[in-house]
Amino acid sequence: MKVTKPKVKTPVTAPKKATKSTPKAAPAKAQPQGMLLTAIKAKATELGVSPGKSTKAELILAIQKAENNTPCFRTGTPACPYIDCCWRIDCIL
Repeated sequence: MKVTKPKVKTPVTAPKKATKSTPKAAPAKAQPQGMLLTAIKAKATELGVSPGKSTKAELILAIQKAENNTPCFRTGTPACPYIDCCWRIDCIL
């Protein structure tokens, strides 16, 4: 009589599921930076404007008035003619 060994089943591994790789976020583009609040407060003080607890926009408008310029910061002028204005970057962003 012939003795046969029982067959051992080899485990079947399931195929790996394809995982969706999440796309990496693109690095943020550097935005042009306007004048910092500390520099604006220093400029206001030089012109005799008391910065107090004023916001950036309030200070810039006060500086524009003190310099006898048009106080137009962020007033929504669609096509601002003042291209050389030092507040332009902050104003149009």
